[in-house]
Amino acid sequence: MSLSFLFNFKKNKFAFMAKISGFLSLAVPIFMLSLLVSSCRTNKEEEWETKDYKFGFDPIEFKKCLYERLEKNDTTQIFKVSDLEYCDSLKHFYRLRNFHPVIIRSFEDSLSILSLMNVILNVKEHGLNPENYRYEMMVKELSAFFESRSRKSHEAYDHMVNTELLLANAVSKYAHDIHYGAVNPAKVFRGSYYLPLQDSGKGRILKPLYQENILNYLSSIQPSNQRYKSMQTALRHFESLESQPWDSLRIAPVKLKRGEVYPPLKRVAERLSLLGFMDSSRVSSSDIDVYDSLMIRSIAKFQKANGLKGDGSLGTATIKKLNTPLKDYIEKIKLNMERFRWTTYTDSSRYILVNIPEFYLHAIENGQERLDIKVCTGKNFTYNPNLSAIKNRQNNCETPLLYGKISYMILNPSWTVPVSIVKKEIYGATVKDINYLSKKNFKVYRNGKQVSISSEDLAKYSPNRLPYTFVQRPGEGNALGKIKFMFDNNFSIYLHDTPTRAPFSTYPRAVSHGCVRLEKPFDLAGYILKDNSKWNADFVRLETGNAVEDSSVIKEFKRRRNELRREGADGKTTRINLKKKFPLYIDYFTAWVDEEGHLNMRDDVYNKDEVLKKRLGI
Repeated sequence: MSLSFLFNFKKNKFAFMAKISGFLSLAVPIFMLSLLVSSCRTNKEEEWETKDYKFGFDPIEFKKCLYERLEKNDTTQIFKVSDLEYCDSLKHFYRLRNFHPVIIRSFEDSLSILSLMNVILNVKEHGLNPENYRYEMMVKELSAFFESRSRKSHEAYDHMVNTELLLANAVSKYAHDIHYGAVNPAKVFRGSYYLPLQDSGKGRILKPLYQENILNYLSSIQPSNQRYKSMQTALRHFESLESQPWDSLRIAPVKLKRGEVYPPLKRVAERLSLLGFMDSSRVSSSDIDVYDSLMIRSIAKFQKANGLKGDGSLGTATIKKLNTPLKDYIEKIKLNMERFRWTTYTDSSRYILVNIPEFYLHAIENGQERLDIKVCTGKNFTYNPNLSAIKNRQNNCETPLLYGKISYMILNPSWTVPVSIVKKEIYGATVKDINYLSKKNFKVYRNGKQVSISSEDLAKYSPNRLPYTFVQRPGEGNALGKIKFMFDNNFSIYLHDTPTRAPFSTYPRAVSHGCVRLEKPFDLAGYILKDNSKWNADFVRLETGNAVEDSSVIKEFKRRRNELRREGADGKTTRINLKKKFPLYIDYFTAWVDEEGHLNMRDDVYNKDEVLKKRLGI
């Protein structure tokens, strides 16, 4: 049922009954009746109870009915009070109010109720399901209330009370879900989600019910972040396309030449136009099957928005993305709107965002992107049912979702190999070839002292009980490259350079052991060091053995090198402390709207969409 039904119901079907049904007697204890008529009440309560209402509404009868419903949880009703999410809080709330209503105040109330119902119905604009708030149940109770109120019977008060409680619970849940998110990611993704969450415990669970005007309050808490609002616009657009035909495009991958006529391009143009990547309004329909500059540019924009190489060609991967079902677009938008509700990214702050499904790092300043860099993240974790829970966790290389502040950089870093990597890689390679350690520039330590080992020495031990520590020295081939960026976290995760360059030309780039590898680490260093240190990007390049063309810069660096390294240096390794720590978010978005207004989509590399989809009931 929709709200239009309710308005029509009120207009056309509501008729007052000539016969007034008697009220059913309620077994309310004497002390409770005393409480209900207590003189300890506000002027508004007194006014509400003494007002001369139309249709014979009795405030005391309503309060008695509300009391019975909350304290005795009548199982003959359409729902149990104990089933409401905020059951205990609602009971406490209404007890404090002497069972005075906060939403429905008489038989003649309609507009305020319908306005709040409309808010719940429009939760769809946030990608949420009205049924999560018992919308249909509220419609039934409200309809029954409108139909029975003319009889002034106990039934009318029952439906009125039910509507009051359902709406009170719904608007409170709505406010929570819009402000904090409908699910708690720290619980849903336990062990991998460590981004900061707004503390919902600091506010009243039933905060909307304490407002002078509930409707105005619900309007005031709507997300104002531009990223979120753009996603709402995208949701409306894609839902409007549900009436459009959306069959799979049966197009063979072809290598077209500019200016070539290819009839299937008409279907491609139609799809690109619906998706917002081609303005076909200014193009002649006879030209739409020509592989011209407009078609190439439009395909390239679509490719980039879907994580593909933006070359404008019509290959297998592009056709597959063009055939993405419409429901997948809508689902991804809804899932990522929920993610946007979890963490507040203000439009005015300065921070770095690593988006794992995109495999990019973005430097954001005043809502504008200042820098973007390709990254590699942790390998996909595939659950193995043949392994124990502990073994599965040990095999998990997925990069966790984190927040931290980059506080220093290390140039020419050494690498102390984590135990998990020693067991998986170093042990086996060294047992097979003892020269592996020298080839890769490793030192071996036991009890803090450097030792020399043979393959036989290593083979005496299980890879799970090695007494050795392996440290890769700074220099060419070091797994961390020439620079790493450090921030506090409990997982030894950091951003770093890498000598392995091939993965940056591929997609997806989930190839690391958990840390974030940077394609252009010196670009990030230059951005962070700007107005933040005595160091600059050129000095960092020179310190790490890279060339700088400006001879005056080289001369200045040589003159100041000792002073610059005074903060922290150990042989080749140099530490750069930052004056101001730099906020860093490692997050997970599989859909977002870019600055040009195009919806971007990425694959669910860690299968988090599927988990969230089930929890949201999408």
